[in-house]
Amino acid sequence: MINVINSIFYGLGKTNYMLFQSVVINSFFYGTAFILYQVGVFEPSLTLIALMFATGTALDSVLTMGMYVWMLKRKAINVFEPITI
Repeated sequence: MINVINSIFYGLGKTNYMLFQSVVINSFFYGTAFILYQVGVFEPSLTLIALMFATGTALDSVLTMGMYVWMLKRKAINVFEPITI
């Protein structure tokens, strides 16, 4: 589902949404994990690294869905409205 939304962003030329998503997740989530590792709070193991990337992917998905809903509301698009020709 998220790949479809990402493809919609690419198709509409809204790559700025993809940049925002990448900067937010990489800076805040993975950046925080890196800082915690540097100060010795976070000790990585295979399980913790897998959980970290799973959580990052989940947060990425939530952010993508939020941006998609925001874009639809901003453009006043109702996806549940039938298309009439």
